[in-house]
Amino acid sequence: MGWAFGPQAIISKMNAISIHFGAWAGKPEQVGLAKFLKEGEAISNYLHDFKNALLSRLNIFYAACQQLKEIFGSAKIDAIAPTGALYLSVKLNVASMRTKDNKILNTVDDVVVYLIQEARLAIVPFYIFGTEMNCPWYRVSVGNYSIEEITAAAKKFTLAISALKNQTRKGLI
Repeated sequence: MGWAFGPQAIISKMNAISIHFGAWAGKPEQVGLAKFLKEGEAISNYLHDFKNALLSRLNIFYAACQQLKEIFGSAKIDAIAPTGALYLSVKLNVASMRTKDNKILNTVDDVVVYLIQEARLAIVPFYIFGTEMNCPWYRVSVGNYSIEEITAAAKKFTLAISALKNQTRKGLI
C-alpha cells in the first residue's frame, strides 16, 4: 500500500490488483469509528444496507458467470453462489484456449494477465491459498465496486471470456 508513480500501463494494472489488498485506517477514521460503534441502531441500519448492497454486487457477477456457464458448460465455467463474503469463487477452466490475438492461455497466470488486459479485472488464483498451481478456480472481489462499476466489470469479463476460442489438434473450433 502507498503511493506509486509510473507509466499508465503499469499503474493501471497495479490499481486493478490493489482492490484485493486491505489497508489500516488512519487515526481520525479509527476515532470516528469508535464513536459510531456506540450507535446501535445506526450500526444495524448500516450493516443491513451494506450486506444488501454487497449481495447485489455479488449477484451481478454471479449472473455473468452463469451466463458464461450456459455458453461454455460447467466443465469450463462455474461459480459458487454468493454466501455473504466480499468475493465470489469462480471456475475459469480456460487454459489451452486462444485469445482473439491467437495467444494460447497456457497457465493460470496467463488467465489472470489476460483478464487484467482485456477486462481490466484482477482475479486471485486459488493457488495463492494453497491449491495446485493449475487449479482453475479464482477469487473475484466485489467489495470496492459500486453497482455501476461491477455491472461494467461483469460485462467486460463476459466479453473477454466469450472471445476465447477452443484449440484442437487440427486448429480452432
